[in-house]
Amino acid sequence: MSETVRYKGVLSKVPRLKGESFYELCVRTCVENRNNSYEFDPKDYDNAYEMIHEELWNSHTIIENQLYKIEKEEMDCDFEFYEANRRFDGKIEFHVMYYNGGCGLTEAIEEAVKNIKEN
Repeated sequence: MSETVRYKGVLSKVPRLKGESFYELCVRTCVENRNNSYEFDPKDYDNAYEMIHEELWNSHTIIENQLYKIEKEEMDCDFEFYEANRRFDGKIEFHVMYYNGGCGLTEAIEEAVKNIKEN
């Protein structure tokens, strides 16, 4: 059932291992964070974005070719908005509220990041 939802949280870059490609980072992250009730196979996906979006949609997102871990809390809601700010430590704070029948968490975060005002 769809409903209006509101989240506030932080995006933290997921670091690559030495010599690790972006695709390998995404595969490793999916393996480390997968639900143990099924077998994960990266060959089931056309690209890294699709893999993360399908497997880890609630805990990770890709923005500007960078993988981020989503740390969030759910809050009460009144209307729709998308806010994000870059912190000095490289993390991105976000605060989103949206109707989840029209978009998902990663789309809401992507919209918020588009709205960041660079200084």
